[in-house]
Amino acid sequence: MLKPHSGIIKDPDGRAVLLGCARHRKWAQIRVSDHGPGIGGDPERLFRRFARDDDGTAHQGYGLGLALARDVANRYGGSVAVESSSPSGTTMLLSFPLA
Repeated sequence: MLKPHSGIIKDPDGRAVLLGCARHRKWAQIRVSDHGPGIGGDPERLFRRFARDDDGTAHQGYGLGLALARDVANRYGGSVAVESSSPSGTTMLLSFPLA
């Protein structure tokens, strides 16, 4: 079950980002969900180093965060993926094997 974070993390419109953690079989799973406009038809592009969208906003970044997060997760036997995305928000799923 996802619950609003303490208010430290917010999407660009000021709405809370939801964080959830659960155990699924031999995996720890963390879900991060926002209420943004979604990520379009090619979610894999988010994991390419230095990939950026020109979405017309003032949002700036280097396109490294998700690529590095996936590399680290993979190094420890885990994964990072886009679980779902629609015009009303995106959910990222981080999975790590339990010891």
